[in-house]
Amino acid sequence: MDLRARIFVVILSLSILAFVINLVRRKNLKENYAILWVITCIVLTTVPLFINYLDKVSYAIGITYPPAFIYLIALIFILLLILHFSVSVSKLSEQNKNLIQGQGILEKKIQDLEKLVQQSSAPKQNGEAKKIKSKMQEIEEAQR
Repeated sequence: MDLRARIFVVILSLSILAFVINLVRRKNLKENYAILWVITCIVLTTVPLFINYLDKVSYAIGITYPPAFIYLIALIFILLLILHFSVSVSKLSEQNKNLIQGQGILEKKIQDLEKLVQQSSAPKQNGEAKKIKSKMQEIEEAQR
């Protein structure tokens, strides 16, 4: 690899690293995802420095065209990233389902309490109606 190309790749990866750090600083990217990008930037920074060793490793395992070995490593890394994001999306989907179900249960309780308040409008049950109204307010506040 030409020296200019190596310098370009190092500068590009350091720029991406600075961008990722800025995203984390502004709270636009969570730390656990930033770690993946930081590792990617470190790998991109070090690969041009040790390209001769990568050539030797590619020949040792039977790959006669060294850039193909680099593409193979990149493809494996991208597949691992996709797997990681798929696991994260699955977890978030399950959490979303649980939240929606919990919200539905709370809304049903509120409707039931509202029906009780409307039914207990008699003067002798006034104290009971106040208790129900205060319970309703607690549930509504808990929803927020």
